[in-house]
Amino acid sequence: RAVIDTVSAGHARWPGGSWLIWYPLLPAGRHAELLAVGIGGSAWVTIPGELETRLGREIKTAGAARFDRVFVAGVSNDYLGYLLTPEATVHPSYIACASLYGERGGELMRDGAVLLLERLAHARDAAGAGR
Repeated sequence: RAVIDTVSAGHARWPGGSWLIWYPLLPAGRHAELLAVGIGGSAWVTIPGELETRLGREIKTAGAARFDRVFVAGVSNDYLGYLLTPEATVHPSYIACASLYGERGGELMRDGAVLLLERLAHARDAAGAGR
């Protein structure tokens, strides 16, 4: 079971106008972070594991409304294993058996990444940086 702790999320501005947003994630009692970085019209978001392709595409689609390009960097800052959709966890397979965070683990990562991209865009817009 994964729990997202939104209270301690924060942001910082780097020299040169890029933004860094982080989002702590606490799956099964472990600590891991998602990061989002924006430079110009592009955004990068990190995932501490191997995210199922569909979830990565959903992150990119959600971010496309606010950024010219969205990049999802998997296996970043930590390795929590395979992060799957609920549908993928119920079919016997190598990745389903090796997934440690259950049927909601991948969706929680996706939702955290989308939230970070929204916060990143809001911070950029509030600073008047635009695309």
